[in-house]
Amino acid sequence: MDLYFWIKEESKLPLFVAVFTLTLIVMFALLRIGESQKTDKSPRKIISLELADSEKAKEIVDSWQGTVREDAFLNLGVDYLFLFLYPISISLACNLLAKSFEIGWVKHLGLWLSVIALLSIILDSAENYAIIQMLKTRVFEPWANIARFSAIPKFSIVVIGLLYVLTAFSAKCVGWIASKT
Repeated sequence: MDLYFWIKEESKLPLFVAVFTLTLIVMFALLRIGESQKTDKSPRKIISLELADSEKAKEIVDSWQGTVREDAFLNLGVDYLFLFLYPISISLACNLLAKSFEIGWVKHLGLWLSVIALLSIILDSAENYAIIQMLKTRVFEPWANIARFSAIPKFSIVVIGLLYVLTAFSAKCVGWIASKT
């Protein structure tokens, strides 16, 4: 099950490098834009709002006034680009690493994670929409729960995908070093 069967094998690595580079650029832009959203009520910036219950979400939104709220909307706008980049980066990395293994279960796990990583796009979109509704309408039910219950599986998928990438890449490096000695 190769999600990227339609891309030539020799094109996958350059595509990954390009998408990963864009991912990093947009990620650093988001970090910079989101800096103003760090308050006593939201110590983890917009992530605090993503994971907040209705009561906490109201406190966070109330603490974001003026340019902080404008920055939050800008952050969400840029995040709509980011939510396509980071899942594709993780997905391509899982795919590339999986196909480099001969061991069946490691290969199959990576190929499955390559598909599952793309679910982050849907989850992050739902989360962003819910946050926009909270910021715009100041209505927190059901939006806070939609944001939170979209963010939790999204973050889980990202962490699992990154763990696979780091573990598989480390295993490949150890194998490469061992074969050279």
